[in-house]
Amino acid sequence: VALIPLALQRADPPCVTLCALQAESAWRTRCAHGIALHATVGAQLLAAQARGARIVLRADSARREVEGMLRQAGLDALAALVRCADDGPPRVDPSVAANATANATASATANATASSTAAQSYRAIAQRLAVWPPIARTTIHEAGRYATAIASATLRA
Repeated sequence: VALIPLALQRADPPCVTLCALQAESAWRTRCAHGIALHATVGAQLLAAQARGARIVLRADSARREVEGMLRQAGLDALAALVRCADDGPPRVDPSVAANATANATASATANATASSTAAQSYRAIAQRLAVWPPIARTTIHEAGRYATAIASATLRA
């Protein structure tokens, strides 16, 4: 982790790659030994499900890590859809893509982030949700404003 600022200052691709691999390995090790979710997360998800919410999870981690964490927390059967970083690009359904393009907002955030991994994930989620029965309300919970803006622009377009 201490190498990351040095790697970024020098723009040394091999060093950046080594740092990323080291961080990924450390994360996998932590996941293998269990990571406790914040005390309120499980309760909030269970309460949302009890209210009839459809739970969709998006993660920047690998599927095996996310599913392992959910299993350890006893929440693995909770989500209707789990979208992880290693799931690959969304499949393009021409009718959904055309509809999304026609209804897309001219948001600067959406345009600037159209190719980000979060945007790709939310496009895949939107495509999946488009074929499911509609629900009355969508609530988005993300860790930061950037991802929240992407989710809002993609899911509400």
